[in-house]
Amino acid sequence: MLVYVFGTGFYYNMYRQYIDKEIILNYLDNDPLKQGKFIEGIEVISPKQADYNKVDYILILIDNNQPIVEQLISYGVEQKKIRTYRQLNDVLMQPIIIKHGVDSISADEYLNTYNQRKRVLLLSHDFSRTGVPVAVMHMAELFEEMGIESVVGALIGGSLEEELCEKKIRFINNLHVISCDAKFERFINHFNYIFIGTITVAGFAHKFSFFNKPIIWWFNERYIDQYKEFTLPKHKDNMFYYADGDNTIDVFKSFYPERNIELLYYFLPDDEMINHVHEEHDYIQFLFAAFLSRRKGHDIFLDAIKKIPSNKREKFRFVIVGQDSRNKKDVITDWNKQTKEIPQIIHYGEVSQRELNSLYMMSDVFVCSSRDDTIPIVVTQAFEYSMPCIVTDIVGQSKYMENGYAGFVFSNEDSDSLCKYMLKYADNKELLKTQGKQAREIFEIYFSKKAVKDKMKKILTSISKEK
Repeated sequence: MLVYVFGTGFYYNMYRQYIDKEIILNYLDNDPLKQGKFIEGIEVISPKQADYNKVDYILILIDNNQPIVEQLISYGVEQKKIRTYRQLNDVLMQPIIIKHGVDSISADEYLNTYNQRKRVLLLSHDFSRTGVPVAVMHMAELFEEMGIESVVGALIGGSLEEELCEKKIRFINNLHVISCDAKFERFINHFNYIFIGTITVAGFAHKFSFFNKPIIWWFNERYIDQYKEFTLPKHKDNMFYYADGDNTIDVFKSFYPERNIELLYYFLPDDEMINHVHEEHDYIQFLFAAFLSRRKGHDIFLDAIKKIPSNKREKFRFVIVGQDSRNKKDVITDWNKQTKEIPQIIHYGEVSQRELNSLYMMSDVFVCSSRDDTIPIVVTQAFEYSMPCIVTDIVGQSKYMENGYAGFVFSNEDSDSLCKYMLKYADNKELLKTQGKQAREIFEIYFSKKAVKDKMKKILTSISKEK
């Protein structure tokens, strides 16, 4: 079998791991700047140059693929030879493989294993080390602890797979591909619950229209554009809706006022950190962790740092953690230039969770200057480490931080107030101690494993009664 692969951008990078390059005759791209170049020894050519009689299929790895389909048909290509990325497994015929630690087993082997435990399939959009996939991973651990066997599925893979293997959590990393397989429906029907961790898989979730057992939707987004882009399937009596914060509930209700939705926080595991000790030093260290973007408010944090008088700034350290690969080169260059002008700023790229844990233990105060956020995990992790936090009033955890409890809350984009609150910690170890204890109390009450486990037990009991 030979194929042309149409498109060499985002969706190509997403799906390239599933396509054996031995079957690729050429890449096709309408961009003249890409034509004539080689990808892994295979030439990119113009679609007009291609001889479509030489291949069995044309695989379109572009999101807006209808114009490409029409373009190919105008060249005389038969419709039956054209496949979009959503139809890849019609061609690739990949089996459903479940990874479990160092082992991998087929869906048939898994389903044929005698097991009286209930099963839940948890869904995320990908396996990147970001908020939703991490929260879904922890929820899988919680279900296991409750005696419910868990499989975590993502549309595409990512760096979180390494941790899933270490924790021996069962996972599938290519749902987007295998969902076209005829065996997929049979596989899904062997689960007692489906737990969906984000609205961004709403299009994919339409594939579960046949599923009549409980589907638990857990929304972690408050961005209106996402609700416009990703439309939920038609409501059925087996669908139950939960959200990670009040802001998310408000946005959800504005789009689906007739659907009932309740609060369900994520939790963070705490078994390794209960007896941790913060590192002592003669300066105050502020920690900021987020990928570089305007939404996360890096510029607000930097502006506040610049407003601190230089003689007082010497008593502080500012640790900034986060990847910058999503940005244009000039944005990254400008950011690096600005941060290097202030010697107290220490800038890291993307770090592992273990490395981030070490930074929590080395730091005194966490800063979250997001312009738009729900219940950011990094703030909850700071609470877990008994760290005071300074957050914007848009951040969901701010509702528990009134009147200087566990830190300070400042108005969105108000770098003057952020500067003022950072200065309050200068030579004030007692404030750090008091607010740190309060931060840990918030964690225990709302975000600990026990708190969320108790909530999930009530949810499953309620669902069972309704069904």
